[in-house]
Amino acid sequence: MVSFNKLVKLRAGLSWMILVSLVVMAWLQPTAVHAANTEFQKLDVRVGEEFIVESTEVKEPRSFPFASSVKSAVYGQLVTKVFVGFQRNVDSSAVPSLYAHRLSMDGGKTFNRYVPDIPMTNVVQLKDGTLLSVRYDTKIIPGTNNLKEEVYYYTSNDDGETWLSHVGTLTSEWAIGHRILFHRGLMEMEDGSILAPVYGGASTDTKTRAMIAKSTDRGASWTILSTIGNDPALSSDTDYTGFSEPVIVRSSDGTLLAVMRVGNWMPMYQSRSTDNGLTWSTPETLPGQPSINAQSVDPDLLLLENGVLVLSYGRPNSNLLFSTDGTGQFWTQMTNTYAGITSGYTGMTAVGPNRFLLVGDKGASWSYNLNPFPVPNPFKIWGKFVEVDPTGKSAQLSVNKLDLQTKYGMEKISVLTNMNAVPKGFPKAGVAAAFDGSTDYKDSAFKNGAPGDGVYTLELDKAYPITGFGVSLHPGVPQSTDIYVSLDGVRWNDPVKSYNKKNTETTDYTYFSEPMMAKYVKLVSKFPEARSALNEIELFVAQDTYESEKTGQAPAGYEIIGGNAEISEKQAYESTRSLRLFDVTVTGSTYIGKFAQPSSSKTLEFMLYPKTMSVSFHVELLAGPQEQLVTNYQIAVQPDGSIRSDNGLGWKEIAGKQTIQANEWSRFRMVADEKAFKLFVNQRLIGVIDKMPDEKPPLLSAFRMVSGDPDGKGDDYYVDDVAFTTDPVYADTFENDASGALPQGYGEVTLTGSVSATRGFESSKSLRVYDNSASGIASISKETDPSSNKSLDFRIYPEAIGAANIFGITGQMINGKQTAYHLAVFPDASLRFYNSKAWVVIAPAGSVPIKTWSRIRLEASLTSANIYVNGKKVGTVGTSYPLLFDALDGIKFASGGTAPVGDDFYIDNVMFGEF
Repeated sequence: MVSFNKLVKLRAGLSWMILVSLVVMAWLQPTAVHAANTEFQKLDVRVGEEFIVESTEVKEPRSFPFASSVKSAVYGQLVTKVFVGFQRNVDSSAVPSLYAHRLSMDGGKTFNRYVPDIPMTNVVQLKDGTLLSVRYDTKIIPGTNNLKEEVYYYTSNDDGETWLSHVGTLTSEWAIGHRILFHRGLMEMEDGSILAPVYGGASTDTKTRAMIAKSTDRGASWTILSTIGNDPALSSDTDYTGFSEPVIVRSSDGTLLAVMRVGNWMPMYQSRSTDNGLTWSTPETLPGQPSINAQSVDPDLLLLENGVLVLSYGRPNSNLLFSTDGTGQFWTQMTNTYAGITSGYTGMTAVGPNRFLLVGDKGASWSYNLNPFPVPNPFKIWGKFVEVDPTGKSAQLSVNKLDLQTKYGMEKISVLTNMNAVPKGFPKAGVAAAFDGSTDYKDSAFKNGAPGDGVYTLELDKAYPITGFGVSLHPGVPQSTDIYVSLDGVRWNDPVKSYNKKNTETTDYTYFSEPMMAKYVKLVSKFPEARSALNEIELFVAQDTYESEKTGQAPAGYEIIGGNAEISEKQAYESTRSLRLFDVTVTGSTYIGKFAQPSSSKTLEFMLYPKTMSVSFHVELLAGPQEQLVTNYQIAVQPDGSIRSDNGLGWKEIAGKQTIQANEWSRFRMVADEKAFKLFVNQRLIGVIDKMPDEKPPLLSAFRMVSGDPDGKGDDYYVDDVAFTTDPVYADTFENDASGALPQGYGEVTLTGSVSATRGFESSKSLRVYDNSASGIASISKETDPSSNKSLDFRIYPEAIGAANIFGITGQMINGKQTAYHLAVFPDASLRFYNSKAWVVIAPAGSVPIKTWSRIRLEASLTSANIYVNGKKVGTVGTSYPLLFDALDGIKFASGGTAPVGDDFYIDNVMFGEF
């Protein structure tokens, strides 16, 4: 039975036992398991509430909307600008075309700027940052035998703040009958040329044809490159007008996909090019959908960063279709987005990996009468945000995404790379562009044109259990890249993933069957022209970071009973999102928890941010199967910041007032087995608590967090970086050892060797070795299980060097123990090795500076060892003594000699084990 004793009041008529029983019973429902991701799999599609982008009382229509977006630096901050263009005239060639657009500076949430006359119906941002907009309508140039048209286009070099207008030309090999019109889908190619889907026809055509126009001079002149669809005999239906309104996109497999209109109330057609638009397959109706679902006008295509390809279209209504693998080989899940009077024309632009803005019009049909003009003006442009989440493993991984962008901005992680070029016209390129969330080609880390591999190495703030990663290399260009992981940045082993001439148009996801511990991630890219690129790197870890969860909703994989628990952006630990638990009612508490594979030992780690500490915040470790859960261990944070625990005999304070501070993040770690658990707060041991008495299941299987109690309210807590694991691996950080005492697991102390709070490496404590006597040396050692190979990795801070700051690995022999590898930092800050006769320099003076933290690593076998200083290999040595060692089993830190005094150094983050 779970009991909070006096800390929790019981509601009249309902005992706490019954309440807990109800909670446990509610947990009996099986947790949802995501199916494998296939092209037939149902997506999680959520269409948001409608809002108005543009309306007016002026006697003008508002119709035919288009959407585009760019990343832009505004007052020193990167924002997403969204442009929504539209027409201000009736749909008739007999009246002049009037255009305008609305501009959003916050990713499409608000549209406060109205810009007349500049059409934003067909827009692309070129690789040098220039925005190019080509107007829909054209004009045949007199005296050219109908072989040339005027093309009207606009350019901006300041992300759409100001525009220059231009007049270009389109030249045809045949006499133009139906004007060749620029619809949507401009695309810049790798060679800098621009492709534009167009439609029109020759003077001899009876139906329109869809084509690709090409410009090699940034829109000043155009020629017809190829024909996508042209078949006057395709249908005898009177609504058939020929192939028109084409849109193109580069699909996830690298091919170009085109979708086209052929007439009102008729099915759309698609075609594919495998040679960058030179030739096209025979057009076919959309695979996977009946014709009645896939009609009839203005298709628009958008490839999301999550790999899903979206098709928007209309008439009747406005609708969406999806290709889950991003190829367009199969379309599924028709979703209605607007039902009412509309032209059926829509536009889309991405504003996140899983999110896009959809715009459409209302009040405008294709046959409306404006004489007299209706009052009030019924014509409006609407917007809706659409969330599209794949439900396969890549989506599940994205829940645990590591926020590299935020951590880099806080200087918690670093990058070592030669991919730091900023090509002309690519102002957003650079080291950090590789994790800015954008797969736009120009938002990449580029290597310069010099020969050699491109190397990009991430050093994380600590070792993480990596469960997978997402990579976009060089969009549109095949590239070969190997990916490695490492704990120490020195030993990399074989690649965990290799790409061979891979064209990654979207982020490619890889996940591991078991997490891989790593602090370093390295990508080595080989590119024939030496211009390697890393467009995007995402890392996923075995802890709940909530970074890709939807705000305002419960996190995936958790069970929630009562109260309020949701993802929030109000607070987060070195990231943008966290899990919020808040209690606003006196009729119940908020329970949230998660199951894991049962085991006899578990470690629960999390960050906690109390916003309001009103009643209490409980954490429980539960055991047993889902249908018979019982509480083995529990703690409670009190309003005064103290912490209490319950061992079944009553609540007891284990940490005093203000241990936990409101409006500050605190790190919790609960390490439990079948007998007791240790509680660490902010890396300090708070206490050891026995398991609650009575017969309880030995296997721990779940954790649960509870805000408040049934009769109280007001608690408001944020939780982040939650990990519920078995057998965690940690270095000796000495944070939980008492200052002035011998650290746990260490022994053989002579003179001074103890934990010190004077300094620590990225922490508050370390191990100090201090020689203040001329009659002996200071030394401290640690023994482990014997092995034929060992690695010793640690940080050293030489405060003073009287003779030498010594360290080494000890070994076993037939007749006893001896130091196998004997090394020391000397007064000139050199690193030296003792070869049984003399101290030999293996790293020159200054290699291990005084009063600075340095990292040293030894990788040792029974006969030799590789030595590294600050990640660089400095030498290979044999054993210090010509002896035959049976095993390596210990480490030692010591001062430099009996007579000299003054050696004083600090050791931290000690890792010693097999490699």
